[in-house]
Amino acid sequence: MPFKLLNDELVKANLSISSLIVTSYELLQSIVTNKIKYFLCVEYELIDGEMKLKESDDYLRIKNQKHPELNGSKNLYVSSCKWLLSEDCITEEDYHVLQEIRLYRNKLVHQLPNFIIDDNISIDILIFDKIKASIEKIEKWWILFFEIPVNPDFDNQEISEEDISSGIIILINYLSSMLDAEIARLRELGG
Repeated sequence: MPFKLLNDELVKANLSISSLIVTSYELLQSIVTNKIKYFLCVEYELIDGEMKLKESDDYLRIKNQKHPELNGSKNLYVSSCKWLLSEDCITEEDYHVLQEIRLYRNKLVHQLPNFIIDDNISIDILIFDKIKASIEKIEKWWILFFEIPVNPDFDNQEISEEDISSGIIILINYLSSMLDAEIARLRELGG
């Protein structure tokens, strides 16, 4: 019988770590896709008595882009990553890291029981660092190149990337401290 399965605390720690990684990925996916949507779509329309954001032609091109590497399927996250690459927000290497993160998240979610109880499968906790670095880079780029320039409060001010923070950066740092605590607990348990 697997060692992990016999240790409730080890199972709980692995579940917590998995949850933190998946939650962090969802934050990453949100800033990758939603910021582009709200940047490109600025008009609203009345649909069934409700005001809804009207998807611009530029956004629809991103949303409906098919990817040969995904057997011709559409994937908003992949399309959005390609847009960020084309806008010099991320590098080619960053793009590949973002795809590695997406694939690992999918594997973790779809094979979660194996990660939790199989002694031969470990959670790659380094993926969290890649998620965190990606969130910080993309979030700071949006703030530096789009939010600060349109805010008159920042006129005639020199602002460096190191000076920039946001709610999502604070949240990912909080999740990082939670992950560190879970990793420490996991090590104490011998997992």
